[in-house]
Amino acid sequence: MTTNEIERIAVTLAVEYEQAQGRQVTDVGHGWPVGLGPQVQQWTSSRRFTCDLVSRNPDGSLARLIEVKGRGGPTSVSICDRQHSAMMGCGERWWLYVALECRTDHPKLVVVREPARLPWRRLPGAVGTPHGRPRVRDEGDWHVSQNDILTLGHALTPSPPQFIQNQNKFPGWTAEKLLALADPSPLPATADAPATPTEQEPEHASEAGAHVLLEEDEMKRRTLIRGLVVGTTLGITDAALEVMAAARQRMDLALESSAIGPATLERWETTAFEYAHAYQTVPPHRLLADVLADFTEVQRLLEQRQPIRYRRRLCRVAAQLAALAGIFASALGAHREARGWFHTGRLAASEAGDNQLEGALTVRSAIVSLYYGTPASAHEQAARARHILGDTVGPATTRGLLVEARALARMGRVDEALPLLRQAEDAFGRLTAEDRDDPSFGHTERQFLWHLGNAWTHLGRTEDAWQVQHRALDLYPPTEYLDPTLIRLDRATCLARSGEPEEAYRTATQALTALPDEHRTGMVMKYATDFSRTAGHTQLPAGREFAELLRA
Repeated sequence: MTTNEIERIAVTLAVEYEQAQGRQVTDVGHGWPVGLGPQVQQWTSSRRFTCDLVSRNPDGSLARLIEVKGRGGPTSVSICDRQHSAMMGCGERWWLYVALECRTDHPKLVVVREPARLPWRRLPGAVGTPHGRPRVRDEGDWHVSQNDILTLGHALTPSPPQFIQNQNKFPGWTAEKLLALADPSPLPATADAPATPTEQEPEHASEAGAHVLLEEDEMKRRTLIRGLVVGTTLGITDAALEVMAAARQRMDLALESSAIGPATLERWETTAFEYAHAYQTVPPHRLLADVLADFTEVQRLLEQRQPIRYRRRLCRVAAQLAALAGIFASALGAHREARGWFHTGRLAASEAGDNQLEGALTVRSAIVSLYYGTPASAHEQAARARHILGDTVGPATTRGLLVEARALARMGRVDEALPLLRQAEDAFGRLTAEDRDDPSFGHTERQFLWHLGNAWTHLGRTEDAWQVQHRALDLYPPTEYLDPTLIRLDRATCLARSGEPEEAYRTATQALTALPDEHRTGMVMKYATDFSRTAGHTQLPAGREFAELLRA
């Protein structure tokens, strides 16, 4: 039996099932009728929709978008990127119908509502055309096992007995009852399956129990549950046991269901780390666009139902991406927006239960105040971060202590700043190698040295500052631009305070002219302007030249 023949069987089973439910079916697998596409787009509020069948209710309203898959053997079920995007974008309106055992005389149709809850796994390297081979119609990048399909879906056979049992996952429950819980539409009567009870023909207690949990009216649902569970006897009835089992099993599915799998979650967790290593070398406006796109994807995942353990990890990713957006916005000079992103990041970190990340975002907000606001505000936020971080020593601790010391130095509170610098040096010596490798959420040695040098600069300890700055510049690779430029501007400030304004302006001019235009961001120009105010002597030739450079 060919693949096309298996697909025809699968589509036929799906169409017959829909028609048996009283719904009208349009096959769009080989083309969309004129006018149907815009209707579906309006119905789903998504531009990402693709499917094999469009099902309508008897009144003509849209009911389901159905993707059909056929399998002749025990192989996994796969969908391509385009179908995966449709599944994620259309939500509960997108259904997956899988026909299993199509090579036998008794194929089974499995109906899966909200298939995004399945643990889809992306094959390694599956991007575009897998491994350079041309894609065939049924070859997909996202895979899920038949066992997972049977666990979440509802399996039917086209001939009596109409439903199969899944005794492993739902002991004592037939697929008919499970289907009744998930899909309340009437099922077709067969020789071995009696017609659905009408108002003149009351349901048996066990059948009524299967529908109790679907009742939308809360008071009516409570009354029905109470009637079944309390009953008229001293014992517990079979119907009550069925309702209890159904409630428990529905909760199990709700708690275990997820729109993403572990591999996808791990990919998101590495994304922030990759941005962290790029932000010193790639212009921030380029990175910001990508971070915002990724942030909206994570936001969409958080808006969907996720297990608690996955939600916390996604919240942590959201907090990291918000931190990066704030860092890039601050580098571009958008300090108000940067503060907003750091606030959003703190909310996400708090939701994730990660006080270290929450403290790190508070430190980042303090840095914005240090560059664009007042030293007093920076000091207050850094002190608040210390309270959030507690006694745990990490990279946020060392950054926070240095920000606090730098703020105090700018306020002239030397005696308070010096002990904080000693604490920062001690804390940095206790960081792990991993912490010292991450320039965004860790604290590298070169970053530590330039922050320390900035503190010495504003404390008036020029010789100490010069030595630390020299060590820091030796550690920065030539591909990193932002921090080395700020260090050289700090060196220019040291020269100005040492009574060498002409040399100070030359040093600052060299720092800016060596910087590629796309890296002359708002932060760099603000830093350079602050240096010019500190240096004074603007009437000097070098001072006038630097002023022209700032205006250019």
